[in-house]
Amino acid sequence: MCEESITGKRHPLYVQLDPKGVLALITLTLLFHELHEQFHVFAIRLHCGCWGERDLMYWELCGGCEGPEDRALVQLAGPLLNYLLLWTGYYWLNHSDAVGKRSLGFALVFASLPAVRIWAAAAGGGDEAVGLRLWLHGAEGLHPYLPRMLAFFITLFICGLPLLSCYRHMANQGRIWIFAALCLIPVWIDRLIVEIFLNGLLKRTGEAGPVVLGTPVSIILWLTLLLLVLGVYFRALLKITEIHK
Repeated sequence: MCEESITGKRHPLYVQLDPKGVLALITLTLLFHELHEQFHVFAIRLHCGCWGERDLMYWELCGGCEGPEDRALVQLAGPLLNYLLLWTGYYWLNHSDAVGKRSLGFALVFASLPAVRIWAAAAGGGDEAVGLRLWLHGAEGLHPYLPRMLAFFITLFICGLPLLSCYRHMANQGRIWIFAALCLIPVWIDRLIVEIFLNGLLKRTGEAGPVVLGTPVSIILWLTLLLLVLGVYFRALLKITEIHK
């Protein structure tokens, strides 16, 4: 049994991101983005009974399943995956006795992009805000900003604690800047690679390829590439933090 388990105390963690760790964390972030979109597609299949069309960023309902409530249900399905991964990371970070598992938990929190979820909800454009707006569509006396406010506070409640926990566990000097970088840089890289480059390429070429279970083969190949890279560099995720005594 390790010292942390005996004393009941969790030592602070020193963040140490080498090139392999950076690559592994970015790959994990890109993987979670793709799984998030796939969750939307699975929700369409379960709720509508058909596979809707999708690319790397957007999806469409199918089979006459086009009402506001239908879209709201599918819209809210994607963030459920983020929250599951986010809180798994939070639990490992705070309750695991294994240093590597705590490090992986730290990576799971940031790769789930909680800061993006909070910002998007505040701006009224994230899945949470859009989903709630559609769900409450037509409610009498509903203030137009109420769904946005509800989405923001719900998302802040769900995502805020894991983020604060990561910050509290960091032992680095100038940790506020490292924390900000971990919140923001993966977002910019994700947007550059997925939204601007890859999805732009799909739109320009119009060659998404055959579709398997609602997902174009080209996107399945992208998913496969991410899994292969993560498989090679997975151990780096177990070493992005070390105990600071």
